[in-house]
Amino acid sequence: MAKKSKEKVKLFTLDEFEERAEDIEVKIRHETSPIPQGLTKDKLKRLLGRQLSSRVTDGVMELIKNMEADTDLDQDSMEERVVSYISIMQEMKVSMTQYVNAVKYCVLKRNLRSNKKAYEIVFPDRVAAYEAEVKRRAEAGEPAMKVTLDTKVSNYNSGDLVVRIDQMMAVEWSLLHYNDRENALYTLINLSKGKAAPAPDGSQLTVTPMVQMQAASKVVDILAPAEEKAAKLDINVSSGIQQNLAEQLAKMTEIQMAKLKSGSSIEDIQQIGLNSDTIDAEVIDE
Repeated sequence: MAKKSKEKVKLFTLDEFEERAEDIEVKIRHETSPIPQGLTKDKLKRLLGRQLSSRVTDGVMELIKNMEADTDLDQDSMEERVVSYISIMQEMKVSMTQYVNAVKYCVLKRNLRSNKKAYEIVFPDRVAAYEAEVKRRAEAGEPAMKVTLDTKVSNYNSGDLVVRIDQMMAVEWSLLHYNDRENALYTLINLSKGKAAPAPDGSQLTVTPMVQMQAASKVVDILAPAEEKAAKLDINVSSGIQQNLAEQLAKMTEIQMAKLKSGSSIEDIQQIGLNSDTIDAEVIDE
């Protein structure tokens, strides 16, 4: 008779068990607790748990307390974001100061639509030191610095911490504006039926047949099943052109990702398109 193999059982020490139990407790707090308003040192320590509570220093609390004064953004909203993404700090093992500054930067660059302006607001000391060194070298007749301020901003913007927070924010904005997308679709449906927004006196306005046709076409495209959208690509398109198009789309995506990591603005990235004649990626000048 074959002997049954004995499964090895992992035995935890008391300290290991307490650490695992605390990890589970912290995760539950993140998923079930409401985001606290008016963050205090004690609240933040409780949220982080025993292992990470030592990171909550007076300097960190001062940094959090001054977020509105530093960024001109709503304090409660900024505190919510600090709490919402705090698992990233634990995941990436960065300091609390690095994490808070990264959150400030990511929020600012979206509001200002400028990576450089956001960097200058979050890191004024770094910018001042860089500009002072540039001036000193110029006055002393020394060679200019090889690394420009734009390069510093680009490197920071493409760092793992900022990219991770950007990813979390992208998901957040998609969920936040879900209802807005639905409302936009209903507006298009009404326009396709000839209905415009009501006049100030409450009377129903109508739109031209051209607007109706354009809105109806857009609604059909949005509501078309995925397989139907894919089928449209197969109509009257040779396999060679399909392959070429797929390659160029991949190239365009690669260019867009490279520009995003290099710190290019969203507006610049959106100008990258396909040349309809050669089916090649290019930057479209307005």
